[in-house]
Amino acid sequence: MISESIIFTRRPRRAPRIDLTALVDGVFNLLIFFAVTASFAGRQAGLAVKLPEAATAQQLKGHVIVGIAQEGVIRVDAKPVALDQVGPEVFRQSAGNRETQIVVRPDRTVSYERVVAVMDEIRLVGYHNLALAAVKKRGP
Repeated sequence: MISESIIFTRRPRRAPRIDLTALVDGVFNLLIFFAVTASFAGRQAGLAVKLPEAATAQQLKGHVIVGIAQEGVIRVDAKPVALDQVGPEVFRQSAGNRETQIVVRPDRTVSYERVVAVMDEIRLVGYHNLALAAVKKRGP
């Protein structure tokens, strides 16, 4: 019989690796999702306001939002403006269409006087289709 010897050689063992490609893809998709979601939320006049509740509240489309924050800051479609610039900014945002619905979103703690002053500035430039924003009441 022929004797043959077999020589076994050991290959160096590779260290185990975790492939992070799927994890990075998932995180990137979440980032895109939250960025897009935040852009839709930005349409709310850029103010964190606590709106009063109303049983007859409705969703509106095709409008300009004028927000008044608790500390009195006024924003027209997320752009901060001074009280005397509210009218011209509304005119610019609505492209001069005086039939555009103007939604005033005051925080529930803003003084009545401040809300009336903002609405007066809007009316002075010829807009009369005004609405006050509220959230729909929960429950019966």
